[in-house]
Amino acid sequence: MKFQIRLLGSPEFLIDDAPLYFARRKTGALAAYLAGKDSPVAANSAASLLWPEFPPDKAKASLRHAISDAAIVAGQPLFERAGRILRFHSRVELECDVPAFRAGAAEGLMTASVSALERAANLYRGDFLEGFYLDDALMFEDWQLLEAENLRGLATEVMSRLAEIHQESGLAVKAELWARRLSEICPLCGSAHRILMELAIARGDIADALKRYSMYSRILARELGIRPDPRIEAIRAKLGPGEK
Repeated sequence: MKFQIRLLGSPEFLIDDAPLYFARRKTGALAAYLAGKDSPVAANSAASLLWPEFPPDKAKASLRHAISDAAIVAGQPLFERAGRILRFHSRVELECDVPAFRAGAAEGLMTASVSALERAANLYRGDFLEGFYLDDALMFEDWQLLEAENLRGLATEVMSRLAEIHQESGLAVKAELWARRLSEICPLCGSAHRILMELAIARGDIADALKRYSMYSRILARELGIRPDPRIEAIRAKLGPGEK
């Protein structure tokens, strides 16, 4: 059985390409946690992470119910206990976008491989577990937020490098595509706005470059109370009078 988990963007679970819907939100959270960790975890830790409001015995019972519920929905066991360790069942063929994204990003950033970078960037549909939340599991929320921040940071590196490579290669359309995507996931990312300004100037659209500068400078002033970095300011200074 192939169990596919997509955690970048709104979470999706599939069994052999067919959508899988868990009856309980915390069962999905358990699957996401195991897949996101990319390794077995201590069962007691998983129980206390997801059911912190319960005493240990009741939290462990809730974990057992989640394991049972997952097996019922999937038609066969998804998780298994091995002593004190909880992991995906040995008969489950797991496919998860997070480790694949990390692997592609690592390869691409190390070797400047466009194919590896694009493979990683295309996996990044949105923030980690976007739109998913648990009301009563603060430790899970902390883990989710940290993962989201780290993965978003890696995505910005990947897309920034892609935009730069394509710009250096004279592939303006591809460079703009990735720079715009980067500006969407990270509006404060200076490299995205700089590249978009440079591309606008290269095609003779000074008005668009000025508009981009104005938009970015307003975002920085509002969010951080600072001005664009010197490299962007130098580009703006060469454009002459216009909106600031």
